[in-house]
Amino acid sequence: VRSAWFVLCLFTLNLGVWSASQPNSQDAQDAIKSALRNVVGKPEDVDLTASDRLRVVRLGLAGKQISDLGPLVELPNLKQLWLHNNRLRDLEAASKMTNLEALYLDHNQITDLSPLAKCIKLRTLYLDNNRPKDVVALGNCRSLETLSLWHSQLQSVQGMEGLTQMKRLVLYANRLTDIAPLANMRRMRFLDLTQNQIVDIGPLDGLTKLEILELNQNKITNVKPLAGMRDLRVLSLQHNQITDLKPLVQLNKLKELHLNNNQITDLRPLAGMKELRALHLGGNQITDLTPLMGLSALRELSIIGSTNLRFPDVAELQKALPRTSIQHNATQTEIQFINKTKESIVVRW
Repeated sequence: VRSAWFVLCLFTLNLGVWSASQPNSQDAQDAIKSALRNVVGKPEDVDLTASDRLRVVRLGLAGKQISDLGPLVELPNLKQLWLHNNRLRDLEAASKMTNLEALYLDHNQITDLSPLAKCIKLRTLYLDNNRPKDVVALGNCRSLETLSLWHSQLQSVQGMEGLTQMKRLVLYANRLTDIAPLANMRRMRFLDLTQNQIVDIGPLDGLTKLEILELNQNKITNVKPLAGMRDLRVLSLQHNQITDLKPLVQLNKLKELHLNNNQITDLRPLAGMKELRALHLGGNQITDLTPLMGLSALRELSIIGSTNLRFPDVAELQKALPRTSIQHNATQTEIQFINKTKESIVVRW
């Protein structure tokens, strides 16, 4: 019993050590000192003073093998901090950096975001390629305007409901199904939800200030919630299960529209998009290209993989849009039938 108790205590102790900040290596310590000296303009042989530390407002420490933020707590006026590509696991020291406005923590090993709840002045936060267990703590950072959590294996964005100042949000490559907490982010200009498991985009219907919306590689069938987003310039819906484009008919400011690999047959809703410059429609079941003939601003059209299209259809469109580069794999085949009593007949398709 004593042996088991000892093993349990040892395991608990080791777990505590593992979860806490690991001491900075000598290289990391030297990198921090060097960065501070560069900011305040002090040579190596002169000690930094408290007054020097007050002058540090911006500090770049990317890729310096840093594992402990403790030494940075002594910088009370620090507002912008770059710490991407380090070895951070524990953010406890960040709870004391209450003047931070921009924090870059992408490509670390962070799982617990709770210390960031005290960083209420944050406006920009990058956490790409970490493994946070949840984002509840970020709900306290109500000044956030830019947040990136690319490739973070998130299953929920519960806690973000109050982030109404958000303008740019990246949640690319996660495991999200429910995006209801985003519904109040009505100042949003850029939203990337690519590569999730989203079916219902209803919560987005009030985000009418969006200019760029990325929804590739989800499970979307219904795009009606996008109907009121008349400021959209770029819309990307590749690799979904969309059949009906009619809800998009009023999105006349679109410059780029990406619809590859859906189940689209009818292009008539696109006929009024006179500002379109790039249109990607490959991998659909399109048979009629005539709705596109009036899109005189179009410079790039991709219909590769639209196997129902015939070469004459593409050729006719090219005549109507001579300045458009059309990428396709429709082929022209010729067969000659020789009749001994009449001239050759050429059949093309």
